[in-house]
Amino acid sequence: RGYLELMAEALGLALANQRLRDALLEKALYDPLTGLRNRHHLEDIMGTQMSQAIRNKEPISCLMIDIDHFKSINDRFGHEAGDALIRRTADALNEVFPGEGYRIGGDEFVVLRCPIGQEDFADKVHQLREALVRHGVDAAIGSFWQPLVEDLPAFLREADDRMYREKERQKRSA
Repeated sequence: RGYLELMAEALGLALANQRLRDALLEKALYDPLTGLRNRHHLEDIMGTQMSQAIRNKEPISCLMIDIDHFKSINDRFGHEAGDALIRRTADALNEVFPGEGYRIGGDEFVVLRCPIGQEDFADKVHQLREALVRHGVDAAIGSFWQPLVEDLPAFLREADDRMYREKERQKRSA
């Protein structure tokens, strides 16, 4: 075989390897049901971008979403209905926070954003509530904005706590 044939074969193998790496990275960092980034991707972002934002003393916002009555929907109507509900939630999230949402569990979603002003963040949360209603999704949202974050895990716990407090308020008012 000639030199050009060997080079063409080597180039073909390199391209096939790159496509395989890209496909594996996609599977490792993105949720296949929604196309949103997944928990592993969130952990990467928290270790890099969020750490940088904390060092730069930038305001950080977080919202956490938990779909209401998800288990009972799955039990009563089947997993296809549950999957459709998850996809509708992701669609609403992408309307307001395009490319910024993470699906971190079965029916749990997160958005971390920095920098963003408090009023802008509050407006986005309001837009998300409206988008969820348009998509037929009942969900609790825990949102938290802080001008200076020193402890990211504590910051995230506060957003999570706010989501569960909203979920409890919704149960009491139902």
